[in-house]
Amino acid sequence: MQQSGKITPVRYSEIAFFYSENKIVYIVKTDGVLVTTDFTLNEVENKVDEQGFYRANRQTIVHVNSIEQVQSIENGKLSVILKPFIPNEKAVQIIISRYKKQEFLNWFKGSL
Repeated sequence: MQQSGKITPVRYSEIAFFYSENKIVYIVKTDGVLVTTDFTLNEVENKVDEQGFYRANRQTIVHVNSIEQVQSIENGKLSVILKPFIPNEKAVQIIISRYKKQEFLNWFKGSL
């Protein structure tokens, strides 16, 4: 990934998930290291499409191995708990809309 003129090689196997915050896209690596990118989440989605990743919502792309728990919640949505890759941090929770619920479950079950 390219970051502010510097290029940091990151293997797909090292990536737990991507998330966007304040128009900056971050990579959370499985060792807890955070890397910023110059890519948009849409660009990332196109690059990682066939590598075991799923665009969970507008802010997050997850890898199947980063998922710790999936649970149904109100209004037909899913709560997805990601493994805590950042030391001393709590697990990250993301929400899957009811519209993407079945697609996500099909992807998740097919990726296990």
